[in-house]
Amino acid sequence: MSSLPPFTLLQPTSLAEASLALREGAVLVAGGCALIPALRSGALAAPRLVTLDRVPGLTTLSAHPRSGLQIGAGVRAARLLPDIWTGKRFAAVHEAVEQFDAPHIARMGTVAGNLCAARPDHDLAVALVAMGAEVVLQGAGPARRMPLADFLRAPGQTVLEPGEILTLIACPGPGTDGGSAFKKLPLVRRRADAPRRFSAAATLRYGVERERIQAATLVLGGVCLPWQAAVEGLVGALADPALFQRAAEDAAAAAPALAHADAALRRQAIALMRDCLQQANARALARHDHFDDAEDLAAESA
Repeated sequence: MSSLPPFTLLQPTSLAEASLALREGAVLVAGGCALIPALRSGALAAPRLVTLDRVPGLTTLSAHPRSGLQIGAGVRAARLLPDIWTGKRFAAVHEAVEQFDAPHIARMGTVAGNLCAARPDHDLAVALVAMGAEVVLQGAGPARRMPLADFLRAPGQTVLEPGEILTLIACPGPGTDGGSAFKKLPLVRRRADAPRRFSAAATLRYGVERERIQAATLVLGGVCLPWQAAVEGLVGALADPALFQRAAEDAAAAAPALAHADAALRRQAIALMRDCLQQANARALARHDHFDDAEDLAAESA
């Protein structure tokens, strides 16, 4: 294994200092999962690296069905695994981390770094987009907040401007009757340019009556950056296996990444998306908490 080229490590104590270093040409390093191999191979030259380890306030992780999921820039992916509310109410995100290709990537890599890589085969972005995640970007100018789906511009590209840093990822609470799921499927590759895997994530939410679907998302990834399918046919409908099969088929027909896929690959994608919807639906129905209903009704009548 080749050694790392020499570099200077900058350790600012504020976002302003870190932003200035980035504008002056330094490269941000978090977990280093992608950066270090690139430096070793010579694919990237970075004589100055800047770390956020000494910047306060970036390692916050909080999750609750009401207030949502908040992930600071310094939070490593593995920290989400033992968090009880992440596992119970943000299951798609939890499952995406569980299914990382290598455990050491989850232990070393930060959630923010995983997103900034903007790689189609990264799983966290698929789950977070499905759950309505937004990101906060801070640099020399005013902070910007935007949907994660808009942050990811193209493979390997984000909307980050020089000196900007992704400081926070935030998902809204799933509500009393909300469920989510993430699944991925490794693919047999017969050519070097063939896709490595499909991934999918879905969310479903019911109203208090728990009869008709109130809101839904369906996202396809693995072969592309997270792509959101239209789900108008799900909202207001009564859930059943045929409904989810039709929704998955409609999504596959509209997905640009599947436009030239063969029939077998398309069937695999349909099955994956259908299974995600069914799992999210089962969790939405199982998560109902009448105590939350009582609190909501009391708040509305106050």
